[in-house]
Amino acid sequence: MRTRATRDGDDWVISGTKQWITNSPTADYIFVFVVTDEALKSKRKGGVSCFLVPMNSPGLKVDSVIKLFGNIGGDEGIVSFTDVRVPSSALVGELHRGFDLALAGVSIGRIYNAGRCVGLARWALEKSTDYAKQRVAFGQPIAEYQGISFALADCATDIYAAETMSVDCARRLDRGESAIEQVSMVKLFTTEMCSRVYERCMQAHGGMGLTNEMKLYDGWHQARYVRIADGSAEIMRRNIARSILK
Repeated sequence: MRTRATRDGDDWVISGTKQWITNSPTADYIFVFVVTDEALKSKRKGGVSCFLVPMNSPGLKVDSVIKLFGNIGGDEGIVSFTDVRVPSSALVGELHRGFDLALAGVSIGRIYNAGRCVGLARWALEKSTDYAKQRVAFGQPIAEYQGISFALADCATDIYAAETMSVDCARRLDRGESAIEQVSMVKLFTTEMCSRVYERCMQAHGGMGLTNEMKLYDGWHQARYVRIADGSAEIMRRNIARSILK
């Protein structure tokens, strides 16, 4: 957290650079989290604030688009602020308490990715189940072979566990609980589950699983990058370990 905002009369002046800013290449506005009190930040007692900033503000620009997996374009950008001036009314939430907003947003992002992974995995399993019943090898559908049917069973078990965890965690958040430990567990389990399911489902399709025609490749792409988005598996394990060691 290095981008700074300093007060100038009734305005704030923002300077710095932000990376991995989702949708910034096409957005009209962005939320920016900046240091507004270095002393509070150094004591880990706040000092970070959130501002809503128009993308057409003088001094604000998207320096580059981050391309994932070799895609032509991308949703993530590197954004620079050179003395970008915003009014005090652009402040979102309380001054110096922006980190609390960021944590709330991260929790929503993590539970969103959990639901996304459950849906992606369920779709892949349905596709593979249909294929296994139709594809014939050595005189019978490949669904009759345990090498395929057991893999499908493992997928179904993984999906059921992930969905149950996700719904329970969402209910906790709806009740206003912090649920930091549970959110980390759900993000960790569902994202790794989705990758496991796609590995099995692509394998069950054989060579067809590697083609664009089956669209499993697109799902695998998403499954892979959500293991890092909104907090990597390593960060989730650290959060869980810290919580249980308390």
